[in-house]
Amino acid sequence: MLQNYTTPRIFIAATRQDDGKTTTSLGLTAVLRKRFQRVGYIKPIGQRYVDVDGQKIDEDSVLINDTYNPGLPLDAMSPIAVDAHFTRDYLDAADPVSLESRIENAFNRAAWEQDFVVIEGSGHAGVGSVFDMSNARAAKLLHSKAIIVSQGGVGKPIDEISLNLALFEKHKVEVVGAILNKVIPEKISDLWPYAEKGLARLGLPLLGIVPLHLELRKPTLNQIAQALDGEFVAGEKFKRPSGRSLQHRLLLVAECGGLF
Repeated sequence: MLQNYTTPRIFIAATRQDDGKTTTSLGLTAVLRKRFQRVGYIKPIGQRYVDVDGQKIDEDSVLINDTYNPGLPLDAMSPIAVDAHFTRDYLDAADPVSLESRIENAFNRAAWEQDFVVIEGSGHAGVGSVFDMSNARAAKLLHSKAIIVSQGGVGKPIDEISLNLALFEKHKVEVVGAILNKVIPEKISDLWPYAEKGLARLGLPLLGIVPLHLELRKPTLNQIAQALDGEFVAGEKFKRPSGRSLQHRLLLVAECGGLF
């Protein structure tokens, strides 16, 4: 299968786990859908997955699917789910070509007839190196530029962005800018100029600042039920992540802070 080089795409990376890749991907998808008719999504390597009709599908791919219904096969949005045995099995019989092929073929399916594709990474730039598919390597494989998301601040976030930037540069992946997440709203105006100066020393623009919003950290009842392996005894029709509560929270993400 010939690889897709033409569909516009962006790789959402981060300095560590839970820095805001999924929040950024959700918000960016919401904004892109205002400009493009069809926006695709893929998470090449998933570390937290759920069982969907016997398939291991990354939970963020399920969230995107339930929220935006991009009309894509779930296995194209989540080609590789890393279970407890994945790394050891790979090290016993490493096959990087097969891994690359699975990701490339999945991207081609996720990008089919799309106007833009959001690619979500997993953890920092080096996650996945143990099985020859770090985030930086995945971005290179998919011929994508990258955005790095980090938590708010000046010193520590920019130091961590610098570390991640080095691996992307090693793989010749262009990083187009950085986003600072979870910043206390009252501190945004003071932080912004110093974050811009610090990032400029790395050759990166500050693309935006996402304010800390405590509502985004609250789980939905559906998430609680899934974590506890519970069942709804009433109100089951409201349990889907695409319900009104999550949609409201996603709008907060999409519109916050002049992000895109």
